[in-house]
Amino acid sequence: MFKDIFKEKKTTDVYPLIVPSEYFKTGAFPAPQHPLPDERLSLTWVLLADRSMSYVNPGMSEALRRSGFDLQIDSLRQLKERSTDLIATHEKRRDDGSLLWVAMMHDDGLGSSRLLLASQLNQLFPEGYGIALPERSCGMAFSSKLSVAEKDDVRGIVKKCFESSRMSPILPDLLEPDAITIPSEWTRPHCT
Repeated sequence: MFKDIFKEKKTTDVYPLIVPSEYFKTGAFPAPQHPLPDERLSLTWVLLADRSMSYVNPGMSEALRRSGFDLQIDSLRQLKERSTDLIATHEKRRDDGSLLWVAMMHDDGLGSSRLLLASQLNQLFPEGYGIALPERSCGMAFSSKLSVAEKDDVRGIVKKCFESSRMSPILPDLLEPDAITIPSEWTRPHCT
């Protein structure tokens, strides 16, 4: 059955996705899970097809493994490739041109996942950055050098997005990037 899926779909359609850990609390959610350092967050994987998203279940995960696809490393590499030309869909700058924040609200629904692309975000924010995951399809990164008023503005955007989420709200909080750190062996030079 899963062999047929992967004959029709390229394995390059598999990506990591950050979700609330509560998805996995009952044991009924049929997908691989990797807990993230912030215990409220977990990583799972999805198959994108025809503008829809399906969670990779254990059978699919095994079929991928047998085909030589490393779920953690290859899905992250593919996310980076998918995001090379456009890591963010929105941004706000100060009058002097310095970057305040970026938002990732891509049509593919992988916005929160793009926060895993630390090297690209470090290039945007060499002074350091914070993150927010108000909903599954939206990620935000913001400069660590925001004024109190600028940070309050970001906090308000995140809260509004979280409260109005029609998809899957995740967290209304501003976080440090280490809240979603993944194992270093997943991040070969081409991955982060």
